[in-house]
Amino acid sequence: MVVIDDHLLLRALLGTVPLDEPGRMLATTTTWWWRLSSAVRKEGPSRSLSTPFHGLGVEARGELLRTLDALPELLEVCDLRARLPLVADVAQLYRLNLLAAEALAMALLNDAEIHVAVDGRLGPAARAAGVPYAVVGRSE
Repeated sequence: MVVIDDHLLLRALLGTVPLDEPGRMLATTTTWWWRLSSAVRKEGPSRSLSTPFHGLGVEARGELLRTLDALPELLEVCDLRARLPLVADVAQLYRLNLLAAEALAMALLNDAEIHVAVDGRLGPAARAAGVPYAVVGRSE
């Protein structure tokens, strides 16, 4: 399993990152799903996350929204409720925010890798926890 952040999730939904790598299931967290869902629903591009979405035509944006809304049918989405105690422990131990702590907890529970487009505090925490971690360039 590879846990991907909201930036890579958008790229996957746009078709620039494959959703189905042979032998590797893609997954994301509820908080990264929420952040992407919120970003694309705002009027006009406000941040780098929503810019590719707002560059699409009206029909393509509508289709992408429908796909995003049905995301659990396409890939694994972490159920935060079942993992909340571990998320809280990970957040405290590694001084992470909810988004990063949820990703690290999901990776730990599923023996998964974490791939992100935007690096941050999650990288050092993942390495300290022994979780494979990669930053995937925006132009890939």
